[in-house]
Amino acid sequence: DLALMAQVSNTPQSEIAIKLKDRIIYNPLNGEYQIKEKFLSGNVVEKLHQVRIIQDSNPDMNLKEVIQELEKAIPKQITFDELDFNFGERWIDTRLFSKFASELLDAHIEITYIRESDDFAVRCSTNTNNSNITDVYGVDSVNRKYTGLHLIQFALTDKMPIMTKKSINDKGEEINIPDSEAIQLMRGKLQDIQNKFTEWLI
Repeated sequence: DLALMAQVSNTPQSEIAIKLKDRIIYNPLNGEYQIKEKFLSGNVVEKLHQVRIIQDSNPDMNLKEVIQELEKAIPKQITFDELDFNFGERWIDTRLFSKFASELLDAHIEITYIRESDDFAVRCSTNTNNSNITDVYGVDSVNRKYTGLHLIQFALTDKMPIMTKKSINDKGEEINIPDSEAIQLMRGKLQDIQNKFTEWLI
């Protein structure tokens, strides 16, 4: 608040702006000075576009420094080959996840992203007992059955459930050990979902 700073310091706003030139920058989008870190963050490409429009419409305004700062703040462009197209990437529209999952499981699947918990919600509004959901992309462990809907959820978050089974140790005690067969089957099907999504998307 340059006006307040000028009042309490008995210093002209123009002089304050000069003294703080390394910390603040004029934001022509709202006509106010702003902390540099705040103005030079977010969608800087769009901000640069808007500032250039203002400069073109108002040739008398000297926005060269603002434009240069925005140009320097633009992140390095990522090539197509550097992009990750994994199922569950946060930058991919969840409507694409929903469309892919619906085709894969032959059901109407709706996937939404929950930003607060960085998680996904997977809902099926049609018959959940078709063979793609129960068998093709289902996994039976000793303790429970995981359906294709579960696997879609796991694939989106790149997680796997803990799957165990009962066994007897050398002392004759009942213990829980990893259900290796179910784990291997689950990993294979999750990888299949990831591979199919990349092929489907590209």
